[in-house]
Amino acid sequence: MRLNMDLVVVAIILLFAAGAQDLLPVAGRLPVKGFPLTAAALYFARSKPTWIALTAHAWAALLTDALGGLPQGCTFTFLMMTLCGVRLLQRFTLAGSIFYGALLTMCLAPLQHLWMHGWMGGIAGVPVFSRSMLLLMAASMPVGLLTGADVFWGCGVMESFAGNRAVKKIEAPQWLTTNG
Repeated sequence: MRLNMDLVVVAIILLFAAGAQDLLPVAGRLPVKGFPLTAAALYFARSKPTWIALTAHAWAALLTDALGGLPQGCTFTFLMMTLCGVRLLQRFTLAGSIFYGALLTMCLAPLQHLWMHGWMGGIAGVPVFSRSMLLLMAASMPVGLLTGADVFWGCGVMESFAGNRAVKKIEAPQWLTTNG
């Protein structure tokens, strides 16, 4: 029986991301302590085949819900929508680089924050649609930027250690290279 190294790398990266997410200090009223598991799931959505990305998203969602005390299924539905979105954007974006990961996680951090607040009906008395909620969403953007850059870099290092580097070169988007 042959062991697929992709799944081993997924498990190791998600365990490291879960540890990092659990050890991060709580920042104000953010429902998620950083976004390491989301960033790791985005990395797999961009660089792995669909069945591996689905597996990684399911595991990341279960770990996020368990570590954050969120209702089961909250993160799963969000990450499945992000998987579809990232797969649709693949033809318009560059390959999964550190810059791409940082930008993608920065853009999705406030959306994930809003999504989780909506599922929980507001946290600590902060209504879902309020000025303080907008400020919390804005505060999650730099956290997502730094987390995305760190996680995409770490995932690349882990991939190279395992011997199955996911992204070998940066390619131009398909819409730039097609004729007509």
